[in-house]
Amino acid sequence: MTEVSLSFGYVKLDNNVGPNTGHDYPVLDATDASLSGLPIGPGCDATTGLYAVTFQVLSLWIEDLPDFGSNEVLFKLSGQTRAGEDPNLRVDTAVDFNFRVPDRNRASIDFALGFTNVLLRNRLVIGLQLIELDKDASAYYKKVKDAISPETGRQLIDVLKGVPYLELATSVADGLIEAFGKNDSDQVWSSNPVFAVRPAPGAPFLRTGIYVAYENPCDDLPPAALTYRDRRVRLADSAEQAEFKRNFLVFSLMIEPAPASVSAKLTS
Repeated sequence: MTEVSLSFGYVKLDNNVGPNTGHDYPVLDATDASLSGLPIGPGCDATTGLYAVTFQVLSLWIEDLPDFGSNEVLFKLSGQTRAGEDPNLRVDTAVDFNFRVPDRNRASIDFALGFTNVLLRNRLVIGLQLIELDKDASAYYKKVKDAISPETGRQLIDVLKGVPYLELATSVADGLIEAFGKNDSDQVWSSNPVFAVRPAPGAPFLRTGIYVAYENPCDDLPPAALTYRDRRVRLADSAEQAEFKRNFLVFSLMIEPAPASVSAKLTS
């Protein structure tokens, strides 16, 4: 199966701290120039030397995957961070989630924390992989994961815990995908967008807030055609605000100043 292209939107919260229940919010293209005027995050601005980012899944909706019935799915988040003990070094990191979900249902990872204290100066790389596994893969998946480290998959990926921890977590995720994400399995998403505090023209902005990543292979549905309410995405121009019939992810980013003790080590 060929990987599906994703589009990225940013939920306009109208200066609210968070979304109000039952309220519809417009979705902007993550590249929209109006995002440049939004606050980057509490206690920081474009002059902050080093940022700490938290990535939290709000909802992953599975509209349709190739297998019939219940889908066995591996969802991997990856990225690159500056190391906590030496922020002049860059380190790859990853975390993964395994779950079973039927079509037209939410995955069982609502509010899951992916990363915390990801350190960056300007750009955040987010790798999104959605892989439909073999029906028999889940039992082996758990055995392999627990044999390597029973706790790795159930802890936050916290950059301030240090490089060895990050390298172990990344090797676990990559090894599992190598074992179970190929052959008879289907890789549905394989996207690596780069968000920036100060992006190049036309590139997506990095701001504290809620983002929507959705399948848009023909680039025929802009984010402005969508509306956001209660962690669900709908079609804005529909009188009934019909359900959005594509696979989509809603995630939240919190951007804060990195701890002063870490920022003081930054030399480049």
